[in-house]
Amino acid sequence: ACNMQLPAVNYKIDQWLNTCKQAWQAAPAAFMAAVNADAKQRKLALEGSAAQPGLLADVPMQSVAWLVPQLLPLGEVSLLGADGGTGKGIWQAQLIAYVTAGKTSGFFPLPPQQTGKVLLLAGEDDPGKVLKGRIAAAGADMSKVMVVSADDYYLRTGHQLCIGDDDITTFVAKINPILLILDPLQSFLPPDVEMASRNQMRGAVLPLKSLSTKYHLATLISMHTNKRPGVSGRGRLADSSDL
Repeated sequence: ACNMQLPAVNYKIDQWLNTCKQAWQAAPAAFMAAVNADAKQRKLALEGSAAQPGLLADVPMQSVAWLVPQLLPLGEVSLLGADGGTGKGIWQAQLIAYVTAGKTSGFFPLPPQQTGKVLLLAGEDDPGKVLKGRIAAAGADMSKVMVVSADDYYLRTGHQLCIGDDDITTFVAKINPILLILDPLQSFLPPDVEMASRNQMRGAVLPLKSLSTKYHLATLISMHTNKRPGVSGRGRLADSSDL
């Protein structure tokens, strides 16, 4: 049909090319992530199984893509842990301002390579009473900050929003953020998951890793450290060294 230069076909091809061009110009990383994800799905469909092992020789070498240089990588999960009252919320507000508006600060002194939307899953701080004022004061572009409150979600649906739920994937697919924040992690763990269990925590966090890879976004888990005496380093991260 293309060789015959049929007008209707040419018109549709031009439309398709223009759509691809606009998507690439708006968000090159997200566009390539979608293309690669589609190619991967097609390859798996041709192979007939999603569980086929791959040949390491065929795996392309990749460099780390950073949302915040040397701090928050795209396509990966990062962890923010600190004692209560030491400034995690202020740090996150400045991070959101940096990601959405390119706002530099003492924590983020260099301008970002790209800006975009942030999806914040809020388990403790009230969006209207706490988060809006704090994030606005940091200089964020409020039109790029999307928030889902754990309390509001429960009131609307009658059940807890947990890691691995389809709704989180739907939110990410619809909003297309470059940063996903869960604050704190404890609010979004399934009720049957024990944080002290290494195997349970490994399985609980796996959907976040997959989501980050698929949509090429940086995921930040925020959590409280425990107050057990004689414990330091990663041992204070809510009893789970797997985190």
